[in-house]
Amino acid sequence: MNNKDFQDVLDRRLKLISEVLGNKAKEYATEDRLHNFKRAASLLGVSSFKALAGMWSKHIVSVLDMVNQVGEKNFSKAYVDEKIGDSINYLILLEAMFEEHFQYQLAELKMEEKEPEKLMTYNPPIICPGCKSDKVRPILNTGAFACTACSIYFHPAGL
Repeated sequence: MNNKDFQDVLDRRLKLISEVLGNKAKEYATEDRLHNFKRAASLLGVSSFKALAGMWSKHIVSVLDMVNQVGEKNFSKAYVDEKIGDSINYLILLEAMFEEHFQYQLAELKMEEKEPEKLMTYNPPIICPGCKSDKVRPILNTGAFACTACSIYFHPAGL
């Protein structure tokens, strides 16, 4: 593929990403673009990251199935566009989730005056024992946590 044709593929994909993720934003009743992953996480008792990975895995399987069937099965351009686009969009959502995670860690660092090097460590979210939500925030200098979803307070040592 020459450079011009590749650039055309790239330009079309970027436009499709913007359209699909833009239209999906209109489907949600909440301002939080990651709401579905957070809600699924609380239902399953896992982190938002794991909820996203579980949903994304379906799309990865579809792409891998296509790759394994090249030459045996014919795929329409629209089908290939959709399957590859879905996987790309999940990667963008995952990147947004990490960005939110790092922003939250940065806010904690500023409050607690820790070293910035600790930003790059992943600490799985604390899950509320009451509602299983990951919308949990530390209560400064107490070791306890407050769930913003169900308004309970708890201490991890008591779990």
